[in-house]
Amino acid sequence: MKTGRFQFGLAVHDDKLYAVGGADSVGDPIEVSEIFDPVANSWSAGPPLSTGRRSSGAAAMGGSVYLAGGIGGSGDALKSVERLQ
Repeated sequence: MKTGRFQFGLAVHDDKLYAVGGADSVGDPIEVSEIFDPVANSWSAGPPLSTGRRSSGAAAMGGSVYLAGGIGGSGDALKSVERLQ
């Protein structure tokens, strides 16, 4: 990964690994997503999230990657689902 993080969501979509959101080195939620291509053995930037979130669940369904719940920037529990575009 190009962006250091922890507490991120992880999903497999189209034979690629999506690392989505998470927290930076001080625990603040980030809006960054990155995609790992195992064939090319490289990471690329994915679409940004509309809101930073950490400790969320990620899943691939119906041709999209979704990120559900988590903790937002003010420490509040998020009750939303976001689809990566």
